[in-house]
Amino acid sequence: MIGQIMAIMLGSFGIGAVLMVFAGFRVPPNVRRRRWLKFAGYLVIVTVVLGCAALGHSWLAGLVLLITAAGAWELQAAGARIREIRRTPVWPIWGIYTLLTLGLFTTVLTAATQTVAFLYLTVAAFDGFSEATGHLCGRR
Repeated sequence: MIGQIMAIMLGSFGIGAVLMVFAGFRVPPNVRRRRWLKFAGYLVIVTVVLGCAALGHSWLAGLVLLITAAGAWELQAAGARIREIRRTPVWPIWGIYTLLTLGLFTTVLTAATQTVAFLYLTVAAFDGFSEATGHLCGRR
């Protein structure tokens, strides 16, 4: 099943690449380059997530561990900036982050890998289409 999803995803990225070529004619080269780098990043991330889903729960759990560790690193840096600016405690943010992380781990370990892949692809598709729509219809 995930192999079929991967084939559809790669086909969709192929169509997206063709559309990006046409959309790139109207923008400066530096903007075009940034868009292609973002496109490549999306392709790599989606492929890694689907690959981990195909390999099973332990691979997905390892990926979630890496992602939540990177998120905690970023949260720590943001918390330091918040404390400097506002002298506001950040423990509520850490509490929420911990609860969300536990919920994510529980979902990854108990749900079918196809369900996790479907949820991820749904979010990624909406994110990608909203960004593309913003580039095509937005002012910036």
